[in-house]
Amino acid sequence: MSQQWGETGILIVQLAALFFSSFFWGIFLITFIQSIRYLLWDSKGVRKPPSTISWPMLITAVLLALFPAFDVALGLTVNIEALKSFTSGSAAGLVSATANWAIILKTCNIILGKLVSDGAWIYRCWVIYNRRWLVVAVPLLLWLAYLSLTIYIITAEVQSAVGDQLLLSIATHSDAPLQLIFPGITAGWAISLVNNLLTSGLIVHRIRMVDMYTQDVAAPRNGTHIHVQSLFSRQRCKKRTRLQNINMAIIESGLLYTTVAFITFSTFLAGSLSFFATSAVEIQVLSIAFNLVIIRGARQNDDVQSSTTGRNLPTLPLQNLVEDVAEVSSTNEESRGREKS
Repeated sequence: MSQQWGETGILIVQLAALFFSSFFWGIFLITFIQSIRYLLWDSKGVRKPPSTISWPMLITAVLLALFPAFDVALGLTVNIEALKSFTSGSAAGLVSATANWAIILKTCNIILGKLVSDGAWIYRCWVIYNRRWLVVAVPLLLWLAYLSLTIYIITAEVQSAVGDQLLLSIATHSDAPLQLIFPGITAGWAISLVNNLLTSGLIVHRIRMVDMYTQDVAAPRNGTHIHVQSLFSRQRCKKRTRLQNINMAIIESGLLYTTVAFITFSTFLAGSLSFFATSAVEIQVLSIAFNLVIIRGARQNDDVQSSTTGRNLPTLPLQNLVEDVAEVSSTNEESRGREKS
């Protein structure tokens, strides 16, 4: 009876997973179209020259668009097969609807999505730290460790063919089929969470330092207004700068994905059937959070470009931070030279 309930419960959860993944996929499509628009066109609707397009982020955005779409298609296929087996009246055939190939493909889809997303965050961190490999050494090692675990998990699933047994083991709380790959999945998920938090923290810290340095350098330009600004510093700080807004976008997007990933990880550890629904949501939110950083950062650049007549800023805000630091440093050196003279 418990096994029959486990088989039926799997199908119910798969239907719920399809509903949630379809709902969040609609949200993803909106953010994806907006991110492509900001990556390829400027605020006036003019197509950007190829030299000004952020090709790494464009390629990453396209890659991250494949995983959510594939997850929805895979969920639809699984549910169609489930309905066929259900209408045949064979309870023993219910689990065959979620065959080994479906579980293996779903595992590959989620893991590869995490690999691409984590790699993009490491790339961003590497760029804004002036391409210093020492800064991203730990995140890069964690990413390579996650890659190794990915190869191990997929190979173990293919060789042992534990796809359908994995479903039943979660449904009936039987750990026998999970003994082979459970440690690898647990370690991989933990590594991905830690790596995501680490790279996000490094990026946020760097942007904060650049913003503080920019304000310190810009303050002496106002001359006699420094004292007045210090008196009304609280009022002045109410309006956030462009870099502060970008920082806020990164923090909010990071918290959005990290929260969903942590909930999914918790349901997996608890052996809950809701894992299938939460994992379907996670792959969608993974791409949504990535697109939101591009969209909100590009809007900040549009605000700056509309109020200035200087050089055009790149679409990806995190890539021009190196140029911002160099520009601030040169300005600071010029001001110091004038003071000495």
